[in-house]
Amino acid sequence: MIWRVCWVIAVVATLAPPVDSFLDGSMSRHMLLQMPLLVVLGYAAGLAWPLPRFRHASPGLAAIFFVMGSMVFWMLPRSLDAAVTLAWVDQAMHLNMLAVGWILVIGLPHLSFHVKMAFGIYSLAMALTAGVVYVATVVPVCSAYSLQQQNEAGTLLLWVSSALLVFLLGRGAYLLAAITFNDPEEARNGSTSRSPIA
Repeated sequence: MIWRVCWVIAVVATLAPPVDSFLDGSMSRHMLLQMPLLVVLGYAAGLAWPLPRFRHASPGLAAIFFVMGSMVFWMLPRSLDAAVTLAWVDQAMHLNMLAVGWILVIGLPHLSFHVKMAFGIYSLAMALTAGVVYVATVVPVCSAYSLQQQNEAGTLLLWVSSALLVFLLGRGAYLLAAITFNDPEEARNGSTSRSPIA
């Protein structure tokens, strides 16, 4: 119960007009702080309010398509502009990011290791591509933000995405080695325990 109360407080605080205006005021804060934070809160909601009828379903691929489509849409310059200038679009973005996190709770457990890796790599590749565009552009592609803000957001996006990609590839290599040389079930669960023969 306490976790649900904390979740409600966190969402209300994040979506409060002063906080929302502050996060929307910078492209870096909007893309790299507000949107990921809402996804995390959505994921927490999926853990706090699980849906029993989905526990034995297999919505993995549908979850991927939904998450990918949401990411692509909100990375588009016109979508970013609309989220900053139009209140109803901003609210739609908030709900969509919360839904993305919630959908991940439902879909990820049903995905195989290889599909999860492909999903993560492709997502980070999209973020890296967006970062390159925002860094390399010499004219503003978002009317709501200045060229300097776009370049700063692109640089941060490149650094964060690159770091996450290195971590993901390292994690994938570790789990692949565990699948190859140790217990496959142990590897799928991400266990760090060693094999008895090690």
